[in-house]
Amino acid sequence: MAILKKGSKGKPVEELQTLVNKLGIKPELKVDGIFGPLTDKGLRAAQKKLKMKTIDGKAGERTLAALKFGKPLPTMETPDYAKSHARAQITERNNRSQFALYVELDQQVADMMDSLDKLMPAFATMRTANTKTWPKLIAAGKRIVDGQKKFEKLVTVNPFEAEKLAADIARYYEEAESFRAAITAEAEKFGTVYKNTASKIYASAGSIDKTVTAIGKGIEQTRKDRAALG
Repeated sequence: MAILKKGSKGKPVEELQTLVNKLGIKPELKVDGIFGPLTDKGLRAAQKKLKMKTIDGKAGERTLAALKFGKPLPTMETPDYAKSHARAQITERNNRSQFALYVELDQQVADMMDSLDKLMPAFATMRTANTKTWPKLIAAGKRIVDGQKKFEKLVTVNPFEAEKLAADIARYYEEAESFRAAITAEAEKFGTVYKNTASKIYASAGSIDKTVTAIGKGIEQTRKDRAALG
């Protein structure tokens, strides 16, 4: 769309002048379709009232949308969730593969059952607690990511709908954070047990070297995958 500025004329300028007047800017503009100094001054006052980032006396897409909205355009207060969602997917995938390796390790090492009897129940407890929570976190994250993309398309086209969507996304974010906190709490419980038993397991046997190496590689690959997200 064409940007309205000093020198612009016609019906679009009349509509702009009407919107500025509707916002309550004084002195009231004459609706004559001529973008002159008074319209420029009035528009700048309107941009300031609407808390626009740029006060330049030019009516582009965002300025016109805010004028029609009658107040500052809604903003996305929820942090960008794309990276958090991607990290959650990587970590959950790692947990699945790691759990499979620990099960294999358990089968290999009869002489390390004392340590494994402490490690495996803790890991199983974490997995049992988080098995239902991970899909909920992933689903909530997808709703946030999809909603934020939709918001960017809606904010200038339908600010009212965008405002409602931003509120919905904020609720999704709170929900996702509660899932993440629950998963983290269970992981921390397991981490305490892991620290107390892992050194005994890894020090015991060349017979389990291959499995342990696979565990380490999986963890390292997950760290690299997460780091690549920035």
